[in-house]
Amino acid sequence: MSFSVINFYKFVQIDDAKALRYPWRDEARRLGLLGTILLAPEGINCALAGEANALEAFLGYLKSDVRFADVVPKWSETPKRPFRRMEVKVKRWIIRFAEASDPSVAAILGGDRMSPAELKAALEEQAGDFIVVDTRNAYETDVGAFTGAVRLPIKTFTEFPDAFLAALGDQRDKQIVFYCTGGVRCEKVVPWAKAHGFERATQLDGGILRYFEEQGSAHYEGDCFVFDDRFQVDGALRVTT
Repeated sequence: MSFSVINFYKFVQIDDAKALRYPWRDEARRLGLLGTILLAPEGINCALAGEANALEAFLGYLKSDVRFADVVPKWSETPKRPFRRMEVKVKRWIIRFAEASDPSVAAILGGDRMSPAELKAALEEQAGDFIVVDTRNAYETDVGAFTGAVRLPIKTFTEFPDAFLAALGDQRDKQIVFYCTGGVRCEKVVPWAKAHGFERATQLDGGILRYFEEQGSAHYEGDCFVFDDRFQVDGALRVTT
């Protein structure tokens, strides 16, 4: 049996996260889905697997709430069962970063973005004074990264602010292009960086996974680590472990 997999997130103010938890979990389980949904006051972060029609049905259920009507999932296929159970968890954040210095939802929504096609073109032309920075942990970047990207020796995302400033604090005049697996980490990094004087900070829209979808593995060396039982995928989004 093969599984369809969807990944998506959205930063949006949610005041009723606890009330959504069990209805969402029960609907996902009814449809036979596996995976994890994180709910927090700042938004949602979802990774789900199952039959394609069941995933479409759950997306329809989710989009009946106007707050989530515009979510755009990234789709992939795997022969391996990627998750063991279906859980919906309520958290303080959907991605933990700088805590007290975390940007607001409004600041996150106003962040600048670079499309996969634009990044590919920039890497091919090698034009301009831009620096590509990987926001992921070292054990993720060891699996694969964009050619020439700055990779920081961090074990957790909360270590990123200090490590980044130590490595590139004197490069505030440069355009910094941040990237991560699916984009969620960069949503916080870009407004944080702008608040710290990196006015030209931008992010790869949709992260590595969308880049693979649209541009393949051009200028990327290795595979992409993913946080499920697939462990890593290649530029064609095929499981390699």
